[in-house]
Amino acid sequence: PEVLVVIEKLAMDQAAADRMEVTATQDGDRVQVEVRGSGRSEGGFNINIGPHGARLRASVPRQARIEAHTRDGRVSVRGVEGDLRVRTGDGSIRLEQVSGAVDAASGDGSITIDGRIQALTTKSGDGRVRVRAEAGSAPAGNWTIATGDGAVVLELPDGFGADLDATTGDGRVMVRDLPFE
Repeated sequence: PEVLVVIEKLAMDQAAADRMEVTATQDGDRVQVEVRGSGRSEGGFNINIGPHGARLRASVPRQARIEAHTRDGRVSVRGVEGDLRVRTGDGSIRLEQVSGAVDAASGDGSITIDGRIQALTTKSGDGRVRVRAEAGSAPAGNWTIATGDGAVVLELPDGFGADLDATTGDGRVMVRDLPFE
Protein backbone atom coordinates (compact mmCIF):
# COMPACT_ATOMS: atom_id res chain seq x y z
CA PRO A 1 0.00 0.00 0.00
CA GLU A 2 1.14 3.48 -0.82
CA VAL A 3 0.20 6.93 0.40
CA LEU A 4 0.37 9.86 -1.99
CA VAL A 5 0.04 13.39 -0.65
CA VAL A 6 -0.27 16.41 -2.93
CA ILE A 7 0.08 19.82 -1.30
CA GLU A 8 -1.02 23.06 -2.98
CA LYS A 9 0.16 26.26 -1.38
CA LEU A 10 -2.18 29.22 -1.93
CA ALA A 11 -0.58 32.63 -1.54
CA MET A 12 -0.44 36.08 -3.14
CA ASP A 13 3.25 35.78 -4.03
CA GLN A 14 6.20 33.39 -3.89
CA ALA A 15 7.57 34.93 -0.68
CA ALA A 16 4.30 34.21 1.15
CA ALA A 17 4.26 30.64 -0.22
CA ASP A 18 7.88 30.16 0.87
CA ARG A 19 6.96 31.10 4.46
CA MET A 20 4.66 28.07 4.67
CA GLU A 21 6.52 25.14 6.16
CA VAL A 22 5.66 21.59 5.07
CA THR A 23 6.95 18.57 6.96
CA ALA A 24 6.28 14.92 6.20
CA THR A 25 7.44 12.01 8.32
CA GLN A 26 6.94 8.27 8.23
CA ASP A 27 7.32 5.85 11.12
CA GLY A 28 6.43 2.33 9.99
CA ASP A 29 2.94 2.50 8.53
CA ARG A 30 2.21 5.89 10.13
CA VAL A 31 2.49 8.91 7.83
CA GLN A 32 2.21 12.43 9.19
CA VAL A 33 2.02 15.57 7.05
CA GLU A 34 1.95 19.00 8.62
CA VAL A 35 1.66 22.45 7.06
CA ARG A 36 2.41 25.50 9.16
CA GLY A 37 2.04 29.04 7.90
CA SER A 38 4.76 31.26 9.25
CA GLY A 39 3.06 34.54 10.05
CA ARG A 40 6.38 36.34 10.40
CA SER A 41 7.99 38.33 7.64
CA GLU A 42 11.52 39.70 7.85
CA GLY A 43 10.24 42.96 9.32
CA GLY A 44 8.33 41.10 12.04
CA PHE A 45 4.91 42.13 10.70
CA ASN A 46 2.80 40.29 8.14
CA ILE A 47 -0.62 40.92 6.59
CA ASN A 48 -2.15 38.35 4.27
CA ILE A 49 -4.52 39.73 1.64
CA GLY A 50 -6.18 37.32 -0.74
CA PRO A 51 -5.79 33.56 -0.71
CA HIS A 52 -3.41 32.18 1.89
CA GLY A 53 -3.23 28.59 3.03
CA ALA A 54 -2.65 25.08 1.81
CA ARG A 55 -4.77 22.29 0.37
CA LEU A 56 -3.72 18.72 1.08
CA ARG A 57 -5.01 15.78 -0.95
CA ALA A 58 -4.06 12.32 0.21
CA SER A 59 -4.62 9.01 -1.52
CA VAL A 60 -4.46 6.17 0.99
CA PRO A 61 -5.16 2.43 0.94
CA ARG A 62 -8.85 1.58 1.30
CA GLN A 63 -8.15 0.15 4.76
CA ALA A 64 -6.58 2.95 6.78
CA ARG A 65 -6.91 4.63 10.15
CA ILE A 66 -7.15 8.39 9.63
CA GLU A 67 -6.58 11.29 12.01
CA ALA A 68 -7.04 14.71 10.41
CA HIS A 69 -6.81 18.08 12.18
CA THR A 70 -7.15 21.58 10.79
CA ARG A 71 -7.58 24.95 12.47
CA ASP A 72 -9.21 26.63 9.50
CA GLY A 73 -10.36 24.47 6.63
CA ARG A 74 -12.62 21.62 5.68
CA VAL A 75 -11.85 17.91 5.79
CA SER A 76 -13.30 15.38 3.33
CA VAL A 77 -12.74 11.61 3.43
CA ARG A 78 -14.21 9.16 0.96
CA GLY A 79 -14.15 5.38 0.60
CA VAL A 80 -12.04 4.43 3.64
CA GLU A 81 -12.47 1.39 5.89
CA GLY A 82 -11.00 2.08 9.32
CA ASP A 83 -11.39 4.31 12.32
CA LEU A 84 -11.63 8.05 11.64
CA ARG A 85 -10.83 10.92 13.99
CA VAL A 86 -11.37 14.36 12.46
CA ARG A 87 -11.13 17.82 14.07
CA THR A 88 -11.62 21.26 12.54
CA GLY A 89 -11.59 24.59 14.35
CA ASP A 90 -13.43 26.36 11.54
CA GLY A 91 -14.47 24.14 8.67
CA SER A 92 -16.91 21.50 7.57
CA ILE A 93 -16.38 17.74 7.81
CA ARG A 94 -17.63 15.38 5.09
CA LEU A 95 -17.13 11.62 5.51
CA GLU A 96 -18.60 9.57 2.63
CA GLN A 97 -18.71 5.81 2.12
CA VAL A 98 -16.71 5.19 5.28
CA SER A 99 -16.68 2.09 7.44
CA GLY A 100 -15.59 1.94 11.09
CA ALA A 101 -15.67 4.02 14.24
CA VAL A 102 -16.10 7.78 13.70
CA ASP A 103 -15.11 10.61 16.05
CA ALA A 104 -15.69 13.99 14.36
CA ALA A 105 -15.82 17.50 15.81
CA SER A 106 -15.96 20.98 14.29
CA GLY A 107 -15.93 24.24 16.21
CA ASP A 108 -17.72 26.04 13.38
CA GLY A 109 -18.90 23.92 10.48
CA SER A 110 -21.38 21.32 9.33
CA ILE A 111 -20.71 17.60 9.67
CA THR A 112 -21.96 14.99 7.19
CA ILE A 113 -21.26 11.29 7.75
CA ASP A 114 -22.35 8.46 5.46
CA GLY A 115 -21.41 4.80 5.68
CA ARG A 116 -21.20 1.63 7.77
CA ILE A 117 -20.65 3.15 11.18
CA GLN A 118 -19.66 1.04 14.19
CA ALA A 119 -19.25 3.74 16.86
CA LEU A 120 -20.05 7.43 16.64
CA THR A 121 -19.20 10.59 18.53
CA THR A 122 -19.79 13.83 16.66
CA LYS A 123 -20.21 17.45 17.68
CA SER A 124 -20.43 20.79 15.89
CA GLY A 125 -20.25 24.03 17.81
CA ASP A 126 -22.11 25.83 15.04
CA GLY A 127 -23.44 23.76 12.17
CA ARG A 128 -25.79 21.05 11.00
CA VAL A 129 -24.98 17.41 11.74
CA ARG A 130 -26.26 14.79 9.31
CA VAL A 131 -25.58 11.07 9.79
CA ARG A 132 -26.70 8.36 7.36
CA ALA A 133 -25.88 4.90 8.67
CA GLU A 134 -26.01 2.27 5.93
CA ALA A 135 -27.11 -1.34 6.28
CA GLY A 136 -24.40 -3.21 8.15
CA SER A 137 -23.90 -0.40 10.65
CA ALA A 138 -23.91 -1.73 14.19
CA PRO A 139 -23.83 0.11 17.47
CA ALA A 140 -20.69 -0.59 19.46
CA GLY A 141 -21.79 1.37 22.52
CA ASN A 142 -23.65 4.65 22.73
CA TRP A 143 -23.66 7.07 19.83
CA THR A 144 -23.43 10.75 20.70
CA ILE A 145 -24.50 13.44 18.23
CA ALA A 146 -24.58 17.11 19.21
CA THR A 147 -24.58 20.61 17.79
CA GLY A 148 -24.57 23.98 19.53
CA ASP A 149 -26.47 25.71 16.72
CA GLY A 150 -27.98 23.69 13.89
CA ALA A 151 -30.18 20.77 13.00
CA VAL A 152 -29.39 17.12 13.67
CA VAL A 153 -30.59 14.62 11.04
CA LEU A 154 -30.06 10.90 11.64
CA GLU A 155 -30.96 8.15 9.17
CA LEU A 156 -30.69 4.55 10.41
CA PRO A 157 -31.19 1.23 8.59
CA ASP A 158 -34.01 -1.17 9.46
CA GLY A 159 -33.29 -3.35 12.48
CA PHE A 160 -30.79 -0.96 14.00
CA GLY A 161 -30.82 -0.96 17.81
CA ALA A 162 -28.84 1.42 20.00
CA ASP A 163 -28.94 4.05 22.69
CA LEU A 164 -29.05 7.53 21.18
CA ASP A 165 -28.05 10.79 22.84
CA ALA A 166 -28.68 13.68 20.44
CA THR A 167 -28.77 17.32 21.58
CA THR A 168 -28.89 20.76 20.05
CA GLY A 169 -28.63 24.15 21.70
CA ASP A 170 -30.48 25.97 18.92
CA GLY A 171 -32.05 23.69 16.35
CA ARG A 172 -34.05 20.51 16.21
CA VAL A 173 -33.45 16.78 16.37
CA MET A 174 -35.44 14.63 13.94
CA VAL A 175 -35.86 10.86 14.15
CA ARG A 176 -38.32 9.34 11.71
CA ASP A 177 -39.80 5.89 11.11
CA LEU A 178 -38.33 4.21 14.18
CA PRO A 179 -40.30 2.14 16.66
CA PHE A 180 -39.85 3.38 20.22
CA GLU A 181 -40.35 1.34 23.36
